[in-house]
Amino acid sequence: MDLKALKRLFYLHHTEIIPNENPTQELNPESLRLKNTEPEAVFSYDIGFIDSKSQEFVKINEKLLSNYWKKTFELSEDTEFLSAKLVKAQVNQGEKDYYIINTTSKSGKINISSKVYKTDVGFVMAGEECKCESTECTFSGCEVMSMCSCTSCSGECKKTHTLKEGLALSAFELN
Repeated sequence: MDLKALKRLFYLHHTEIIPNENPTQELNPESLRLKNTEPEAVFSYDIGFIDSKSQEFVKINEKLLSNYWKKTFELSEDTEFLSAKLVKAQVNQGEKDYYIINTTSKSGKINISSKVYKTDVGFVMAGEECKCESTECTFSGCEVMSMCSCTSCSGECKKTHTLKEGLALSAFELN
């Protein structure tokens, strides 16, 4: 595994405890929360999108997100993913903070991330996705590092970057 892949692995699995953002609340163990979550905790947060017609927040679950990725990247309906992770992205100075929801296919050949912003209603999908795919680098290399770049790989690594304006529930449903 090269240095970039090791840094990415550390970054994706590093969890930092930070105090609750309410400064008037007394600091105690219950007021601590995780900045980056364990995979099974991703959907304990409200994750969704702003419907382009109603302008309302629509909450989604892991199945709908999986469907969205399959539809966006034209993947087989049989494609299965490991549990998703919510990770705070490393941003350049002056860039707005954002998070990514990241997953890997069970085969290890496809790594996908969706950009989300933390808002008052929950984590809102931005309509920007990145897919890194390789048949030669399974589970080590060719992983989404940011929007949209892939870690290095000893073989071929194909990057696909999508941007969508206006999301609707139909984008999350398979036909």
